[in-house]
Amino acid sequence: MGRLSVAAAASVVTAGLAVGCGSGTDEPPTTITEGDLPMMVLQREDIPAGLNLLDEDGETRGFVEPLFNPSAEAMFLREFELPPDEAESGTVVCITNSVVLYETPEEAKRAFREVQDLQKVFETDLKESETEVPWIEIDSSSLPPLGDERQALRFVAPGTDFCSSYEDEPAEAYFLVTLRYNIGAGLMVWTYERGASLDEAIELAQTQANRIEAIFEGDDS
Repeated sequence: MGRLSVAAAASVVTAGLAVGCGSGTDEPPTTITEGDLPMMVLQREDIPAGLNLLDEDGETRGFVEPLFNPSAEAMFLREFELPPDEAESGTVVCITNSVVLYETPEEAKRAFREVQDLQKVFETDLKESETEVPWIEIDSSSLPPLGDERQALRFVAPGTDFCSSYEDEPAEAYFLVTLRYNIGAGLMVWTYERGASLDEAIELAQTQANRIEAIFEGDDS
């Protein structure tokens, strides 16, 4: 399995990690529509200085076709990128952040389970091709609540593609997926070469979780 396949595998894992049966089966207090999704991802003021918001063109960012989740009603994806000529080892160079809207919390959980099966297929293919699986699951007990459910992975690759300007570059990243009612959220924090911080990724995920909760509580400011 080549480099692009490994990158695709990482995307699958991020799109839907294993989510158990928790309080996410409760009915959401507010009906969420597509129009709420752009306020449920990280905003410019949430992001470290120096990273630029990439154009939301409707094909690769903004409202996009839900990845690996055909049952989803809508998906919104936003990316921030540090110019490659400013990249240094240990520097966060890319942040990818998304939210996916499902009709019900049960539908959201079902989609996560289906993608978990797809994740296992990728892992099997990697092992059969004698390629090291590039991710390690993080113990969920080390993570704050971040909603109803949460899961995280650490990803390391000598060369992979991310954001729009980084191709076949060494990276270490933390991927976090959370679930709140019928909203799934994905966050990828890419660090150039090595030195990624789980604490930094958790802080960004908490900021997004707070934004999502505010929308459910009726605060769209």
